[in-house]
Amino acid sequence: MNENVKLTRRKETDEAIIYCGPNIGRVLRQYAVFIGPPPEIALDIIKKHPSIRKMIVPVSQLPKFKAALLTPGTVENLWFNKIYNELAAEIDNGSIEEAKA
Repeated sequence: MNENVKLTRRKETDEAIIYCGPNIGRVLRQYAVFIGPPPEIALDIIKKHPSIRKMIVPVSQLPKFKAALLTPGTVENLWFNKIYNELAAEIDNGSIEEAKA
């Protein structure tokens, strides 16, 4: 996974990013694509729970990331489950099984 995904102002050469974690209320939806940074309300949650950043990747990396996400024991799978467990009260129907869709 690319640790250098920027969540700041977009440049013309920047690639769109996609959030691959579980749905967090109406703030972050699984597979939401952002051209530029996520909205401020999403950035607030990311600041409170930095592990969410691990679920944001460039769109071009989605197929590889999704495959790893669905593989038990991979770092991506472990991060997804960590976020899911930490934010259980805020998760909105976002399970690892839904990632298969």
